[in-house]
Amino acid sequence: MGEVYYGRQTRVGYVWRPALFYAIAYTIFALAVKLSSAWAQSQPALFLALFCAGGSLPLLVAIRKGLTRRTKRKGPPITWRRSNTVSGLATVLIVATTAGAYLVDGVTILLALVLMRMGVIAMAPILDLVFGRRVRPAAWIAFFLCMTAGLLGLFQQTFSGLGTVSLSILAVYLMAYAVRLSLMTRDTKSRDRASRGDWFLVEMIITAAVLTLSGLCSVLSLLLTGTLRFEQVQLAPLVAGFAYGYALINGTLIYLDWRENAHSIMINRSASLISGFLASIIGFLYYDLAWPNSDQWLLAGFTSGALIILGFDTLRRQNLRDRPG
Repeated sequence: MGEVYYGRQTRVGYVWRPALFYAIAYTIFALAVKLSSAWAQSQPALFLALFCAGGSLPLLVAIRKGLTRRTKRKGPPITWRRSNTVSGLATVLIVATTAGAYLVDGVTILLALVLMRMGVIAMAPILDLVFGRRVRPAAWIAFFLCMTAGLLGLFQQTFSGLGTVSLSILAVYLMAYAVRLSLMTRDTKSRDRASRGDWFLVEMIITAAVLTLSGLCSVLSLLLTGTLRFEQVQLAPLVAGFAYGYALINGTLIYLDWRENAHSIMINRSASLISGFLASIIGFLYYDLAWPNSDQWLLAGFTSGALIILGFDTLRRQNLRDRPG
């Protein structure tokens, strides 16, 4: 699940290894959501219970791993600050609105995915400018490629299903991300591994606690109303929750990278958009879902180009830093 506080950690691998794990996990998440979307809208409470149960498992494992490593290496206790606590609560809102966006009737999954991703992508250079961080040319190129990919995704969608509920969910999602990324950038987005480790663990502890409590409350409500039928339980929502939890872990590690937001956020969002494309291909091959159209292929091409450019820029900056003299 990536190195959180102790252990080997290269400056290049710190962001790209979580990016690979994030892309794999998000592909599984996107596919599982596509397979269970119709059922989820008819059984929202049961979907929420299964999603929360699956999502809390990898977070609990990551928390245990981080705390155990601190104990063995006699590391300092976790520093709970107002900023990382608020960021953790913002992360909870992001998880809740992500799940909620897929439960709104009339809104396609791809439309929800693209709108959310484009909002965060547009936020990246603004945050860097506000906090006085330099946005390098490669990050600007990746930004425009990702925005172009997002626009391609929007052109093939219908907005007729967007109503007050879906727009409210989108607004809360983007505001939560604005709060989370602003606090991260101001207080912990640096080379200080101890600070990043604290931030990661606090976010994961708060998110895992809320997910576990939400899942238990959903199950309890179903039991009290007598609507829980075990024959209705499906595996896909549980898999979606588990994959999303694992993606959240690695996505957080990407955001905590010390480079500018326009660099780390483009890596995260590009991997997310490509994951949806890969999920469509796997769905076509194994589950009779629609084959990606030409616009989706272009979307994948633009986002792949953004990742390639950022990859070369990461290596170039590393080589310049390590050059003697």
